[in-house]
Amino acid sequence: MTTIQAPLIGSSTGAGMRRWVNLTLATSALVLSGAASAQDLLRLQGLLNTTPEGGWVKVSTANYSTAWPTGSTSVQTTYPTAWGPGAIVYSWSSFAWDSNRAELLLWGGGHANYAGNEIYRWKADSGVWTRGSLPSKVIASNYVVDHAAPQAAHTYDNNMFLPVNDMFVTFGGPIYNTGEEWRTLVNGVPTRAGPWMWDPTKADANKVGGTNGSGYDPATLGGNMWINRQGQWTGNQGTYAPNGATAYRNEGGKDVVYLTMDSFNSQFPGLYRYELGDVRNGGLDNWQRIGVTANSNIGQGVATIDSTHNLMIRTALNGNLSDLAVWNLANSNPANPNLNKDKAIHLVESNGTPFVMTDKFAIEYDDANDRLVLWDGTAQGKVW
Repeated sequence: MTTIQAPLIGSSTGAGMRRWVNLTLATSALVLSGAASAQDLLRLQGLLNTTPEGGWVKVSTANYSTAWPTGSTSVQTTYPTAWGPGAIVYSWSSFAWDSNRAELLLWGGGHANYAGNEIYRWKADSGVWTRGSLPSKVIASNYVVDHAAPQAAHTYDNNMFLPVNDMFVTFGGPIYNTGEEWRTLVNGVPTRAGPWMWDPTKADANKVGGTNGSGYDPATLGGNMWINRQGQWTGNQGTYAPNGATAYRNEGGKDVVYLTMDSFNSQFPGLYRYELGDVRNGGLDNWQRIGVTANSNIGQGVATIDSTHNLMIRTALNGNLSDLAVWNLANSNPANPNLNKDKAIHLVESNGTPFVMTDKFAIEYDDANDRLVLWDGTAQGKVW
């Protein structure tokens, strides 16, 4: 077992506001890259330039709730108001950074929290929230009425933006009401669905994400924004991953996602590589199982890729066995995944005391400084 020293590099100074009201950024944890114009990033970069390393700065200028649907387009639910669209942030959901537009994309809800499958956008150039779509109508407890958009789901670390294809992708998690994996009806037969992709070029705050008439107001137009990628690939898709974790890399000009997929949370997930084809022009994707978890015990967590050392790194959240699970991607072995096993990493602070990590932690690799950045998602949490 390897021990890594984890010195404190900063702490937050935020006001600890509710997570769905304010957005804050840690200066050492954000990479401003991609096709977004310099003008799109000018405001955000200015705020970061005046923030000390490891510090936090509020970057939102309006509340998330200003973008919620109202009136006849609202999602009808028996749950109290507290479990409305605010639950998308509150209940096990994740953001994706649209590097082509300098926007954060938020999608989630699910299980016993929220049925709405609308998507939200936070714009870096203005700091305001907007909506990318209206929610689809839910029928028969959990099915989307037209099967042309995904059921709301807890997403954990399963939301991601694909800059080459210019698409948002989600690998999902426990869906609204049942907690099971995505399903659509094909000739009346429940059939596995996903991953689902959302096309940001079709974003419209006043259209449903699926087809015409599929919203709670039947007169509402549909934007046909979602693509169900089920079966549009070679290789074999991984098992249902209710607590999955993902990391992205551009490889040879293609979008590639590395992800852990753990059937019903066995705590020992397989490691998969998912290469996207040209989605808009009928290209096929490819699934490969390239490794296994053998030395860590993994529950909920998040992942990143150390691009300098070619490592997939995932939080393990079990200090007795490991704090991080690490795979050397150079050892990826689709022919025999059991030959590529994780290395268990145990973290301690610089004074030798155990480093305590929870499921509220996030992780990112800082390639400019060749280091991992961990931050605690609790109010006024620390950056490490």
